[in-house]
Amino acid sequence: MRSESGEPPNAPLHRMCSVWRGTITARMPEGICQLCLKKGPLMDSHVLPKALYRYLRASGGSDPVSVTKDRVHQSSKQVTAYLLCSACEKLLNENGERWMLHQGFRGQHRFRLREALLRATPLGPVHDGIAYSASNITELDVARIAYYASSVFWRASLPSSSNDREYQISLGKGYEAAFREYLLGCACFPSSAALVVQVANTNSPLQAFCFPFSQRHDGYHHHSFFAQGVLFWLFVGGRLPAKLDYICIVRSKAQVIFLSDKLEESVQSGSIDLLADAMRKRKT
Repeated sequence: MRSESGEPPNAPLHRMCSVWRGTITARMPEGICQLCLKKGPLMDSHVLPKALYRYLRASGGSDPVSVTKDRVHQSSKQVTAYLLCSACEKLLNENGERWMLHQGFRGQHRFRLREALLRATPLGPVHDGIAYSASNITELDVARIAYYASSVFWRASLPSSSNDREYQISLGKGYEAAFREYLLGCACFPSSAALVVQVANTNSPLQAFCFPFSQRHDGYHHHSFFAQGVLFWLFVGGRLPAKLDYICIVRSKAQVIFLSDKLEESVQSGSIDLLADAMRKRKT
């Protein structure tokens, strides 16, 4: 059926949608996507997922508390930069971000990741908590957990990720490239890296998130960030302590994940050593 003008009835709608898409694309600056390295329109990418701000605001009723290496403050500011093309934004979202955001704490006592751990049989107690084998818990997807955490650390390491240095970490050019290849699906999780994951053992964890920050050690660096009741530790370097193999969720035999009774205290430097020693004694 056509109108008197000879156009299909929905032709004006199609024209409007075409103009709208063209306007949105025109507003997106051209540049090189930091992931695929192709030139094209760039999205205004978030260092930490946009949904985190919405979940925390909904559960707490006010602007979220964010923690950086320099300060703690309450703000609605979202740290963004034009980093990725739409295809790569979709890749990060589908391979880890969407899944992990649904597993973390979302307010109103919704904390699927903790609930899955509590239903599982633990490996046993460790320092300030309990160790579990993620590979034996059907609700958990280790590949998506590792991908999500890696994507956040990688985005925070990009030179253009923020004009404010307090939100940026340095993975080093070699590791930045290695994680880019991993996120693209062209390589495995970097061999000179270890990822440790701790989940808060409470149905109402701290209403805050912590931007990635770094510490330097002899022969390696470690980076960490906290969001939705989950603390991620990423260790990279040519001389990683062998004990990290016992607690890395990617490389340990049981793909270990931890439920922590005192997550806030886990940011103290000695906690990782205590966890590693406990798991090494179990010969996991």
